[in-house]
Amino acid sequence: MRTTFYTLLSLLLASCSLIDYNIEPENLEVHYNSPEALLLKPYVDNYLQEASKRGIRLHHKTIDINVEMGNEKEVLAKACFFCRKLTVYNNSKLWDEMKNRSFDVNYGGGMKVLAHELNHTLIDADHRGIKGETMTVILDGQKEEAILSIMTQGDNDIPDLTDGTLSFLWEEYYWDELFEIIPTENRFVVE
Repeated sequence: MRTTFYTLLSLLLASCSLIDYNIEPENLEVHYNSPEALLLKPYVDNYLQEASKRGIRLHHKTIDINVEMGNEKEVLAKACFFCRKLTVYNNSKLWDEMKNRSFDVNYGGGMKVLAHELNHTLIDADHRGIKGETMTVILDGQKEEAILSIMTQGDNDIPDLTDGTLSFLWEEYYWDELFEIIPTENRFVVE
């Protein structure tokens, strides 16, 4: 009898993490676990601002941002939808690059990975596209290649948010595609 009670209690408590709270981004409670985690606040704020501009609702009312040592230099972060936690690894190559750029929120690689993982954590988004898949961007009659989606797994070669030939893609494509306002496209033509 006791085992049944504890099993039911565990299931009830675990189910709380599955509840869709329909939270506005500006009402999300973000808990940073260390001064190092606070370095990521501009990235998180930018993601939440872009979500808010697009009327996106989040599935959780809180998220914990943790920074710790990881096992792989190639992995910057991992998301946990059910536990509402984003863990960022401070010994990854991308963390080193973010640090070299003074955690500038306009660094496309850092913003891409954190937006990708926040999307997993906060709205339970799936991957889109396959690793290495690109789209063709037609700009002034010239062809450029760009990463297909922020939700493509493993590819971080993405333009910075400012000061780059393809930076405009963040406002004109990547943010809307991230939140599934527009479909993922293999071709993007700039008029």
